[in-house]
Amino acid sequence: MKIYKCEDYIHYNGKIVPKHKILNNSDLIVFEGSLEECFNHMDKKVIIVAPSPHLIDKNLGEQIDSYDIIVRTNNSYLIDRPEDYGSRTDMLFINKMWERNNQDKIPFIIEKYGNRNVIFKDNTDLSGPKGYQMNTNRGSNMGVITILHLINMGYVNITLTGYSFYQNYPFYLEEYYKDQEGMVLKGESHHQKKTVLEINNLIKLGYVKLLEDSQYYFDIVKRKYL
Repeated sequence: MKIYKCEDYIHYNGKIVPKHKILNNSDLIVFEGSLEECFNHMDKKVIIVAPSPHLIDKNLGEQIDSYDIIVRTNNSYLIDRPEDYGSRTDMLFINKMWERNNQDKIPFIIEKYGNRNVIFKDNTDLSGPKGYQMNTNRGSNMGVITILHLINMGYVNITLTGYSFYQNYPFYLEEYYKDQEGMVLKGESHHQKKTVLEINNLIKLGYVKLLEDSQYYFDIVKRKYL
């Protein structure tokens, strides 16, 4: 049995239909999720807000809040600067380190945001969209993992802000991250060349764009690594 996702739609006889509708009837195929949910996702504007302190005094909060879905990772949901980071968290992605070190907080975040809107790293879908040429895996940057999972959910309009690609210091708002065991507070986390290649590929495919604040740092790492 083959599982189809939102991207498995085509134009057929002037209509948008799931590909399996025109396949041989003997094929046993199901669609993952509802058609209505899929197209709802395609229409939504999503923004992923990373926790770099370079957003302080940028006053992007209102712009961030204008997006349909605001996505954060790990401790970012604690940031209480709505004028700069926005006021909502609609989806929260959690990496293995945070999950391991914050078992006591997991019931709280699930109750606050809903089981469906808290996505743990082990439950993410890392399969790339058509044309994606990178080998993203469990060791990849959580930001890239989050983007791929959102694309696999059917979201195709994803914006990044608060990403510095570890080119500024401090990397995080320290009052929210200083007590997190294992957080990278110096140097670069992960393999930044790999991260830059992955995000650059997704930008070229049209799934991702960057707000001006993150574009500035992305241009720096592109010159450094590409």
